[in-house]
Amino acid sequence: MHTKLSPSGAVTVPSPSPDSLLASVPVKAITYIAVVEVGIVILVSYTIAVSLGHVPAWLPMISDCAVHSPEEFIFRYGLLFGATMVAVNVVVVYAATRQTYRFAEFCLGIGLFASFNFGLLTDVNESENDTIHTTAAVLFFGCYEVYMIIISYYGQTDPRVTRLSLNMKRVASLGGLISLLTLVALSILSIQSLTSKIACCMIQD
Repeated sequence: MHTKLSPSGAVTVPSPSPDSLLASVPVKAITYIAVVEVGIVILVSYTIAVSLGHVPAWLPMISDCAVHSPEEFIFRYGLLFGATMVAVNVVVVYAATRQTYRFAEFCLGIGLFASFNFGLLTDVNESENDTIHTTAAVLFFGCYEVYMIIISYYGQTDPRVTRLSLNMKRVASLGGLISLLTLVALSILSIQSLTSKIACCMIQD
């Protein structure tokens, strides 16, 4: 940082720009905090839900941990915090890459939209409104998948991105794609099951 002399002879130091301040925030730390916090919250909520008989011990839907109390309070609060950390991470990445990555503004928009839907699917569980919950889940996984693919692609030639970070982004992209495909498949099966029930009721009538 360059210093300047004022007319009175005093040394002045120019204030850093907002972009430089944001870009100096350690993205890795934000990512680790979000991942660890969300993981702990899911594990604690799942343990409470299973111990109280609210969900089956073998492969329950994660969002089922947000249906009954007391685990729903921990689950919703914790994942809403996680969604906020995702949004913070998106903004910090934008500040650090807006001069070098193409589609940086697009990534900012789609990343923030994904984090909003992450918060929405956490706040509204499937028993309260399955349409809102499922739509928000599809939008979150879909938009964040696009975001991760673009960021990972440009990160390959960014000297600031370590190989470990790049591999973690690839793993996250793969995990997001699997989650999205699983969610879509479950939604299709749910619709087919509902259609079959309606058809049976019509036949019985």
